[in-house]
Amino acid sequence: MTTQSNIDLTTCVRGQKVRLRDGAIVEYEGLIQDSTVGPWARGPFTHIIDGCSYAYINDGFYWEDRRESPRDVVEILSMEPPMHIDWNTQYLGSLATCVRGQKVKLRDGTIATYNGVIDENEIYTYAVDGYRYTKDGSFWEEPDCISPKDVVEILPMEEEPAKPTPELTHSITDQIDMVNPDHVSIIPHEHGVTICIKKGLTTISWRHYND
Repeated sequence: MTTQSNIDLTTCVRGQKVRLRDGAIVEYEGLIQDSTVGPWARGPFTHIIDGCSYAYINDGFYWEDRRESPRDVVEILSMEPPMHIDWNTQYLGSLATCVRGQKVKLRDGTIATYNGVIDENEIYTYAVDGYRYTKDGSFWEEPDCISPKDVVEILPMEEEPAKPTPELTHSITDQIDMVNPDHVSIIPHEHGVTICIKKGLTTISWRHYND
């Protein structure tokens, strides 16, 4: 049986980072009895780390018999400046209303990007910043499990910039008898092409912008 005398999860606070045996850096999320975490663990497992599915005993072991696991906590990292997380806000919308590329606000204040539908037949139907989400914007399936990554607000779509108006080099009254022009030239530019039509001594040109 392995022992870890240097790990005491009772000293952690919610949001503190810990290092696992496999090198992953994950987040300490609180005690089992904390109503925002969920009542899935039993017996000596009193701490939640890296989501509702992972419960730990006080000295950081993932297994009750203290055999080594890649998920064991081997280091408690120094606490970073606290990030404000609104644990009370509930999201009552639906990610189904989002358009790919639309911005959403997460519980920890991060502005993320909606990536679209992953699989309509799965519980985790949608993707935001590459992570899987349920229809109501929850990062975890369990109804009592609240995460800093939950979507709490869908932000309005940003308006697309207005397309430039074609620039005519002559007035409309100059555009006469262009049915049989003497010469037509098309000159590419960065956003489209410039079209020039010559008839006698008159030349008319305008810019056409790509969609």
